[in-house]
Amino acid sequence: MREEKYARHWKILTFILDHQRGKRIDEIADQAECSQRTVRRDLSMLQEAGFPIFSEQEARGTVWKLLDSFKNIPPVPFTAMDALTLLLARNFMGDAHHPLHQRLTDILERLKAKRSPEFCKSLDQLERSVHFVPAKKTNGKVISAPNKGIPGGYDDIIQAVTEHKVLVVDYRNAKGEVTLGRRLAPHQLQRIQNAVYLHAYCFQREKVRCFALDRFERIECTDEEFKQDWEYSPDTDSTAMGVFAVKEVEEVELEFDPILRNYFKLHPLHPSQQIFQDGDQLVIRLMVGINETLLHQLTGFGKRVRVTSPDHLAAMVSSRHAEALQIVVPEAPCTH
Repeated sequence: MREEKYARHWKILTFILDHQRGKRIDEIADQAECSQRTVRRDLSMLQEAGFPIFSEQEARGTVWKLLDSFKNIPPVPFTAMDALTLLLARNFMGDAHHPLHQRLTDILERLKAKRSPEFCKSLDQLERSVHFVPAKKTNGKVISAPNKGIPGGYDDIIQAVTEHKVLVVDYRNAKGEVTLGRRLAPHQLQRIQNAVYLHAYCFQREKVRCFALDRFERIECTDEEFKQDWEYSPDTDSTAMGVFAVKEVEEVELEFDPILRNYFKLHPLHPSQQIFQDGDQLVIRLMVGINETLLHQLTGFGKRVRVTSPDHLAAMVSSRHAEALQIVVPEAPCTH
């Protein structure tokens, strides 16, 4: 795989860089866990790509080194925004055993090893404040949601998260209405299906709310510090679908077109999903909170789904379809 090759190249470079006297082909092969033939091919490719690698004959054999000029390059400045980029890139790999996931973790550890204790503390705080839910795929492709954000917005959020500072924001809700000067205590950045959200305590609503980053019109990090005296963690809220909050958990029963059986085996609607066969119908039961995300999911299946319980969810789905139909086929004006 291409990712494995890139991870191996990086491992070879860092291994040689960490040993000033250089390393033999067999030593590099042991470290990279591949054959010596593969190492020779990789070293040739790295040289052709412009990396300052060369071989030198010594008493212990032919060793491979990096030019001294490359080793003596001053440390590259590394900011919190750079750290956030690496964290999101690593989490995008999903599987912790993915070679690039492991390599990015190694990069972060190396960076921490050469930075001040204060910087490492901020980086640890930032890492705890980033939660990632992998994007779903449709027909093998990831469906992306745009997050334009505003210039400098991430920098202010990162500063507020790591220093426990209050944010003052102008926020546009789903209806397009903008609230000015909203004061927030940021808790956690959450990435869901390639969209980024900020979970923060809203002093106006006096509760933790979820804010889509692309709806911020203005973000300003103030000097006002806050002390977190609430408990909330979106990654532990397994009863909710998406980022919309729920008040209570209910048993939901759905009847689907049997043609979707394999789809739901690969793409469960929710971790609580149970699949049954009832005659010709595919039955799915969930223990979940009813929110906007669930409604969006169900209406998207159109005629291939029927809500059998609870009744109020069936009424909500029916109402959404009726509202959509009114938009597409408006009622004829009365002629009387």
